[in-house]
Amino acid sequence: MANTIPNSNISLPALGRGERKKWSFISLVFSFFYFVPLFIGSNTLSTNHLIASIGIYVSFIVFYIWAVFASGTAVILPIICLVLACIGGTLLNFAGLFLFGFATFLIGYHGGGWVRAISLLIVLSAMVASVMHYQTVDLRYLIPSVFACLALFAFGLLERKEAFIEIHKQHAANELAQVSAIAERERIGRDLHDLVGHTLSTIALKAELAEKLLQHDRTDEAKTQLAELSAVSRDVLSDVRRAVSGMKKLSLQSELQTLTKLLENANIEVALTTNKLSEVDLPVNIELQMAFVAKEAVTNILRHSDASKAYIEAYIDGDIMNMRIGDNGSKSNMPYKAGNGLTGMQERLEMIDGTLLIKHDKGMHLEISVALS
Repeated sequence: MANTIPNSNISLPALGRGERKKWSFISLVFSFFYFVPLFIGSNTLSTNHLIASIGIYVSFIVFYIWAVFASGTAVILPIICLVLACIGGTLLNFAGLFLFGFATFLIGYHGGGWVRAISLLIVLSAMVASVMHYQTVDLRYLIPSVFACLALFAFGLLERKEAFIEIHKQHAANELAQVSAIAERERIGRDLHDLVGHTLSTIALKAELAEKLLQHDRTDEAKTQLAELSAVSRDVLSDVRRAVSGMKKLSLQSELQTLTKLLENANIEVALTTNKLSEVDLPVNIELQMAFVAKEAVTNILRHSDASKAYIEAYIDGDIMNMRIGDNGSKSNMPYKAGNGLTGMQERLEMIDGTLLIKHDKGMHLEISVALS
């Protein structure tokens, strides 16, 4: 199963994309501590010193942005450049030690195994070495910066773990969807085979018999066989139509059951409630679009929330088809924004004159309605 995939074989998403993008750049606010000693308690700050410090800081920002948008082995070079910028900043200003924390966070997130441990040791050694040229090492900067680096390294490890959990969830969902699709195709093939296999054999035999009877001028008997052949053909056509109609009626119900299994496979407790879906012959286009909306909503829960519980409700109320999907994830309490699948849902619902209501109350809750007539 997907949860057995070794982490070493997975490329983590870049920190500059997705939900982590916001925090990756907001954290740069703390880098302004670099300038505190330059303007507080320094009466001999020269213009050249200030220009050099600003130049180092700009380089640090460039290398950091480069690193957060990189992934895989491509992140190695920007992290090295970032550490060099931190060393240069510390040689000009003790507070440059605080910049090393950004590098240790990246190492915690991207590094693996012994490479991660050695990289952390190298960065800490670089911190100590970069302040050795001062006559007096100011422990007020060194000790807090070391603890900050270790804390940010640990935070990077936590982000790494969360990223792997998200990847495993998505892989498990995709794998189960593929298995479900294969099982559904096999079921349809088996049902059609059982339904028409014997009948088609009967049609073939009657057609051959009618041909032989005509060859022997036994016209009346041949007409009888052809009439029976026509009746059998109409019967099998009617059976196939009923079978296809039945599949259509069950498709949304089947899709909701599959989505429930996806959530359960991701260790999310889910309650599925349906009412009259199997009793109503939904218009094909409405059924298709509602199935798509349900799938997109569940995908959002798997990808973008930390939910432990979810629910799916679908019911017919008069001439209105209603569906409610929600979760209790704290990450779901974010404002609506385009690009997270909700826009696609709205566009699909517009095609069938449906409505979408989004609520944020201890999680995200979607309420969908569409008229059936």
